[in-house]
Amino acid sequence: MASDGEGSRYDLPLWCSVASGTVGGACAVVVGYPFETIKVRLQTGATQRMWSQLFAGMGAPLATVTPQWAVMYAAYYNVQKYLGDKELGPVARGAVSGAACGFAVSFCAVPVDVVKINAQKMHVSAYESMRTLYKQRGLRFVAHGGVATILHLTLSQMAFFATYEFVLDRWERPPAHAPAVAGGLSGLVEWTLFMATDTVKTRVQAAAPGASYVNAWRTLWRSEGPRGFYRGYGPVVLRAVPVNATSFFVIEAANRRIREFRERRWGAMEIIHDVDQPRQETRTCRICNEVGHLARNCPQAPPREETRKCHICGEVGHIARYCPENTGDGGARRETRKCHVCGEVGHLARNCPNAEDGGDYDGGEGGGGRRRKGAGGRRCFNCGQVGHLSADCDLPAGNTACYNCGQQGHKSSECPN
Repeated sequence: MASDGEGSRYDLPLWCSVASGTVGGACAVVVGYPFETIKVRLQTGATQRMWSQLFAGMGAPLATVTPQWAVMYAAYYNVQKYLGDKELGPVARGAVSGAACGFAVSFCAVPVDVVKINAQKMHVSAYESMRTLYKQRGLRFVAHGGVATILHLTLSQMAFFATYEFVLDRWERPPAHAPAVAGGLSGLVEWTLFMATDTVKTRVQAAAPGASYVNAWRTLWRSEGPRGFYRGYGPVVLRAVPVNATSFFVIEAANRRIREFRERRWGAMEIIHDVDQPRQETRTCRICNEVGHLARNCPQAPPREETRKCHICGEVGHIARYCPENTGDGGARRETRKCHVCGEVGHLARNCPNAEDGGDYDGGEGGGGRRRKGAGGRRCFNCGQVGHLSADCDLPAGNTACYNCGQQGHKSSECPN
């Protein structure tokens, strides 16, 4: 596994470890719960109806599998990433990370284990077990057996993950089934070494409030000897191999799929972009052929020559906004077109001083008026005289003359001529 890189295995964001741990935890609960029920009944002496209701009380661990396994696996992955640059071997890093994750998850596991153990002991559902515990002890039952749980999970997870990393490290390039093998062997080692602490923890949590952890050890040793600590060892071993093999095969497979998805979707972006540094240019400049900038930012690029024509003065080398003849009146455009009346540049026919009757447009100086269509040979509709239009007539409007004979008093449609 060393060739694969320890850093690469655990170089995943927090949500990945939470997601994969949750899926693996759900598999562990479903596969291992019947074995767990038999183990608890053997440990507590409740051997009547041993094989009935093997899934009794599974609701509590299954409903809380998300926080437990999410906390455990997230803690394990983050401690592994923290220890990645330390001078520790894979087994030592696994042991330290496992102890940390066991301590962290124990705070979630205490109330769940109390409800589960009493449900298995009383052959009732998790809900009924919770109601009974609340009536008898109040909310204090959620912390019952806390010290025993912390000790057991810290030590057992230390042994589990140290063995897990040891087995994986035996392969130079681990195959796909390596996590299943490592998980099964790790579970076997964990329960062989720390079955005693789990038995004492179970007895404390199944007993009445105030049960002493040390007294539980003494009582069990005096009454049953060493064999008493390993009651239910057979179901535990039968459970450990398939449960841990399945869980860690699913966890590593989920991590592999998540890693492939991230590399496919965001891999290129993460390679180019560092989260703490600005983007670096990787293209080549076509002027100096160096990487790190483009031609527009090249220090060796010659100064750009303006090739466009100024529409104010008509010269090449600058544009209107930089023209020395620019009046500065908001960038007003200077007229460069030719007047078709006098042939001079600088004005149009509408403003030409040589145009008859002030040009062909009405609008005064500056132009922009309406077209008059040549008043020279047209007749006024108001007075009937030739030489001006009705818009320029001196007579009041409405004094309409006949367009046919020029006489006032009738219209052309009524003209007798």
